[in-house]
Amino acid sequence: MKKGYIFFSNAIYFYLLYAVFFVLISVVLMLFSKIEIHLWINKFHNNFFDHFFVFVTLLGDGLFVLFVSFLFLIYRIRYGIGIIFTFLISGIIAQIIKHITNVPRPVKYFENVANLHIVDGVKMLTSHSFPSGHSASAFALCLSLAFILKNRLWQILLLLTAATIAYSRVYLSQHFLIDIWVGSAIGVVVATFYWYYEAKLPWKWLEFSIYERLTTSRSNKLNK
Repeated sequence: MKKGYIFFSNAIYFYLLYAVFFVLISVVLMLFSKIEIHLWINKFHNNFFDHFFVFVTLLGDGLFVLFVSFLFLIYRIRYGIGIIFTFLISGIIAQIIKHITNVPRPVKYFENVANLHIVDGVKMLTSHSFPSGHSASAFALCLSLAFILKNRLWQILLLLTAATIAYSRVYLSQHFLIDIWVGSAIGVVVATFYWYYEAKLPWKWLEFSIYERLTTSRSNKLNK
């Protein structure tokens, strides 16, 4: 019990804010249909947010996650591996569910029914909407970073970042609200399980730091 408390306390602010995020969306989903929710959200748009969310949604893309994992891999091997592993597992789970359910995306769902606001230049997908893979990746990445960094302010910023990335998928009409809700849960659950059991791994090589090795080597040369 005590070990579990210590573990969750490492990212407690992220978890608390995520609980609020999860519950609020749960309430909205219980009160309104996904059609009503999406049409309502789609009414609120402008040129600034069109460009903003096109950029933000890229932060949930696999290339960005791999870039971040590479940076942390240099700093500490275990951090880089953790980010890559949680990204892959959450992505695989999301893809399996996507292909089982094969729910149409908003642009397909509302075809010949309603005129959605579509951002110019965005390639609109039509199938495999549920759940959101970007949301799963974003929450897995941001929770992993929360465990790594531990700082309270970083935890808050990371939760807000993950939520914004997830919302971008709804704003761009690539997903329904329920898609990002389930996607976020996949990312959080995968990251939680990984970092809980990762701490028990006895492999010392995981602590190896390329960054520390390079800086130490440089320092020794300067002292000679």
